[in-house]
Amino acid sequence: MKPTVKKAIAIMAVTVMTMSATITLANETVVEPINAVIEAAPIVPFFGSYTGIVKEVTERENGSLFVELESETGGPSNFVITQDTYRVNDLEIEKGQTLIGFFENNRPMILIYPPQYNLSVVAEADDKLFVKADKFNKDLVNMDNTLKLNISENTEIVWENGTRINWLKAPSMEELTVVLEDRRLVVFYDITTRSIPAQTTPKKVIVLSKKEAEPVSDVAGFDIEVNGAGIHAANAFRGENDAVLVPVRAIAEAFGVEVSWDAQIQAVTVGENASFIIGSKTYRAYESDMELDAAPVLKDGFSYVPVEFFQRALALRTANVYEGRIVFEEYK
Repeated sequence: MKPTVKKAIAIMAVTVMTMSATITLANETVVEPINAVIEAAPIVPFFGSYTGIVKEVTERENGSLFVELESETGGPSNFVITQDTYRVNDLEIEKGQTLIGFFENNRPMILIYPPQYNLSVVAEADDKLFVKADKFNKDLVNMDNTLKLNISENTEIVWENGTRINWLKAPSMEELTVVLEDRRLVVFYDITTRSIPAQTTPKKVIVLSKKEAEPVSDVAGFDIEVNGAGIHAANAFRGENDAVLVPVRAIAEAFGVEVSWDAQIQAVTVGENASFIIGSKTYRAYESDMELDAAPVLKDGFSYVPVEFFQRALALRTANVYEGRIVFEEYK
């Protein structure tokens, strides 16, 4: 049986609708392309999170912790906390704590029950402050457009090793956003607006950095910081065994430590407790010998040593290479 004219017209109308959306305005007809009406894929935050009460903590042979948790709303779950997990405030994990753990959403996850999360960040839940880990764009809005940061002069901003970023000395807010843009941040805040995205003035922001263990090809342009302040120094470079070598005198003198040079034997003395000879991997510190991965080098009139030398020779709290920065900090 052949379709009637009305049925044929109806079929044609449905076909046209599936191909495009047509809008008639006065004497003009506007055709919307198909992809204009296709819903965009949902945007998810960089980190997912889970909050629960610690029921059991087991230390594994590799040094990681296996933490069993329970949540009234989320059910049971397990955290795997490794040496690469950032523990807010150097958190020690104990039974009875309420923890919030953050894990990267784009990483593969073992499909088991209860779910198991390999954590990037872990913190103790606080009744007075919310904590959020995510990446933020140049407008300081997080990836799923749920939170915008309004930095104030009362906002404490620190690197993950605790070194404060004295951003109030920066000429403009733009310089601060360059530091925070597209970085993993841990944000502590209380009050938010009822808007989309919600806006808040955070109490504290921790800027997470990539450690030296992750691939870093060229360190020549890295800033060198001593106790939170940048110093003028010759560029660092990579030496044998991929060690990062830094200029001795500029860093030592930034700590107020004198450096002397014996040209006859090519020996350098740093303060009263440390010394080395160019070309020898054996260094001297506090009346003991130590061997590091790379020997000291004389280059362009400057003597260079591995970053680790300063942590041993000056008993520093921090001597480490981060993304774009080489940081030295003494105990306060």
